[in-house]
Amino acid sequence: PKSPMLDFRWPRPIAAALASDCNRFSCAAFQSVAEVSSEMEKRDSFPWTFIKLYYAAFYAAHALVRTLGEGCSFFYKRHTDRIAVVADANGFLPPVRIDAGLYRCVLNGTASTITYNKAASSSGGTHEAFWLVFGNKLRSVADAILVGPLPTADAQTVYAQIDQML
Repeated sequence: PKSPMLDFRWPRPIAAALASDCNRFSCAAFQSVAEVSSEMEKRDSFPWTFIKLYYAAFYAAHALVRTLGEGCSFFYKRHTDRIAVVADANGFLPPVRIDAGLYRCVLNGTASTITYNKAASSSGGTHEAFWLVFGNKLRSVADAILVGPLPTADAQTVYAQIDQML
């Protein structure tokens, strides 16, 4: 099925929203990891500190993938209902049903449109689905680096660094 698309016809609102999201996720990552090193040493706080460390990585990954023009957003029922109301008011029938859930959002090259489709994982969890999107995007970037303008040895070094993250 065809992916729904939001066309803003002008990149400025998308760029501002994307920058805001990157800022928000980056701040959340830094705030989550700020006390981790000292808290890890305390036996009683270790489990929750480990969870903070996971969320710091999760938020940082969201910020990184957004800087690469892709991301995941959770659409609640109130969001999907609003999309349906706006589409109906404009006489537009969406090509696919838009249900609540996690969506993979992809920015086009001119930063004026966003396509989105439901993100899913084999376990059905939103975190798992996000990590699949993140991994696929990094693999795509790593592959593009190998065939890009960098000297071969440099491209292979960058590729190896990205591959270690995956």
